[in-house]
Amino acid sequence: MKLTNLIIQQEPEIDYAVLLKADFGADRVVASIPRVALDDYFPNRPHLTSAQRHALVESNRDAVASILLRKCERGEWHDEDRFGWTVKRVDIDKADLIVPRLTDARLTMEEQAGFKPMPR
Repeated sequence: MKLTNLIIQQEPEIDYAVLLKADFGADRVVASIPRVALDDYFPNRPHLTSAQRHALVESNRDAVASILLRKCERGEWHDEDRFGWTVKRVDIDKADLIVPRLTDARLTMEEQAGFKPMPR
């Protein structure tokens, strides 16, 4: 099966996690990447903002999608009720982010170009 309609939510969750939504066949899948997982994954960037975490996930979209697809194919989810609907909740942690390797090239490029971060 394929993962389609991947959306990376602009606003962070209450705990500063980055929320992902996608469709896996007929099922709606919701996943979040916790703040701690991203912060620990990029130890050379100890003070990431919510906007930077979102930019990292967005710039690694294909890698994150492959992680989510792999977990869905293995059935690594649990049902969660959300606003009258049942969705498949997938937990992504730092160990899941190891393969394929994520990069912070987008943030590095923005810093070297002298761009000011856009408020989100």
